[in-house]
Amino acid sequence: MVQPSEEQVQAALVDLNALISPALAEQQIARVSISQIQIIAATHLVQLQRDATAELEGFYRDYLRNCLRDRAISEEEADSLAHLKHILGLNDQVVSRIHNEVAQAIYEAGVEEVISDGRLDPAEQRFLEKLQYDLRLPDDMAQQIYQQEAEDYLQQFYRYATADERLSPEEGKELNAIAQSLGVDLPMDTYTQAALNRYRLYWVIDNGKLPTLEVDLDLPAGEVCYFTVEASWYERRQAQPRDRLGHIHFYRAAYQNLIDLKPCPLNEADWQPIDNGPVYLTNRRLILAGQKETTALGLDRVLDIKACQNGLEVISRSGPSPFVAFETGVDILALLMGRAIRDLG
Repeated sequence: MVQPSEEQVQAALVDLNALISPALAEQQIARVSISQIQIIAATHLVQLQRDATAELEGFYRDYLRNCLRDRAISEEEADSLAHLKHILGLNDQVVSRIHNEVAQAIYEAGVEEVISDGRLDPAEQRFLEKLQYDLRLPDDMAQQIYQQEAEDYLQQFYRYATADERLSPEEGKELNAIAQSLGVDLPMDTYTQAALNRYRLYWVIDNGKLPTLEVDLDLPAGEVCYFTVEASWYERRQAQPRDRLGHIHFYRAAYQNLIDLKPCPLNEADWQPIDNGPVYLTNRRLILAGQKETTALGLDRVLDIKACQNGLEVISRSGPSPFVAFETGVDILALLMGRAIRDLG
């Protein structure tokens, strides 16, 4: 058979639409016979199943969507769909694919609506079971859709709760409650578990009572130690310009991503090593008990702090601005410094 022109195919589709659409609108598709469709094809010298596959599938898809507006297929609608499948010459595989595509979208919307509060109660479970039955959706597909929607909801809450790199006790309880009610788990690889533990600790540092350490320092009354680490103390060879902002403090740690820190170069041209030894953070000072001498920086002089993978740069209002070089616990020191400075009032 000679391949028809685009004009022939379009003309056939116009006639087919004029025949089928009114019958579908009036729920009278049974009055349309396959011979009527064959006449249209012969008149325009086309093979509809070959030349207009997508359009034939479109007729079926549109009617199926119309049937499912109430999220169910009645016996009468099922008979009409079967007749439409027959006269359009669609095979079982194509019809099954179309049905699953349309029903899947409706079921997804139903699941999303039901779990929008992060809970699934028995009544909502029965609703989903009935919806699946009414949509004639296979069990494996319904389960896959629910699993994906529930996991997406849990992930969305996790991202929302930890957007500030903090996880409060209330947020942690809600995360667990959602997971338990929806029957899904947060994918917990090593990185995610470490991040969760870190976010919980960050929240405690920001909001809880800070634990103190017993250290070998002669601290005056009222001064306590929060953190200690072995470190190297560097200072810039040439002072950097700094903003003079009165008593306004900018604490970079309050908005800096502390999970994936980047290294800061300590090249000899810019930085000179001063000393090394244990560094202590108290509620008033940052102290280096160096091999050469003891150096202290009052927290009331701190203008800004910048956490790096290899240490912490402390920008002072006056005098040297040190870089405290160490690798484990940089984020913790940054947050503790920010908290201690805020507590100074």
